[in-house]
Amino acid sequence: MPADLPPQWSVVVEALTAKGWREVESDIPTDWWSLYQVSFVRHGQQVVLSLLTEPWSDQARPHAWAIGASRTIPIDRFAAAELGSLTLGRGWRQNVTAFIGLLS
Repeated sequence: MPADLPPQWSVVVEALTAKGWREVESDIPTDWWSLYQVSFVRHGQQVVLSLLTEPWSDQARPHAWAIGASRTIPIDRFAAAELGSLTLGRGWRQNVTAFIGLLS
């Protein structure tokens, strides 16, 4: 796991594991649109969390703006948020429970 993940990532992962999700694959290879991806499983269902980058950010120093969720390893930034996304800006914490609810 990269050392420079935003604090929101840990909060979401902790909320997900508290609901019984188990990490099965980490450091999934990504493209420019995602800084980091992790796969979780629960009761035979899979969810992949992707730390999404701003499309207009500098490729040398990409900036994370949201966590996206999908059922499979996404092929692009749109598929990475097929189940929903959690923006990392102001007020993100009040939306964590609703975001986790989308994944069940």
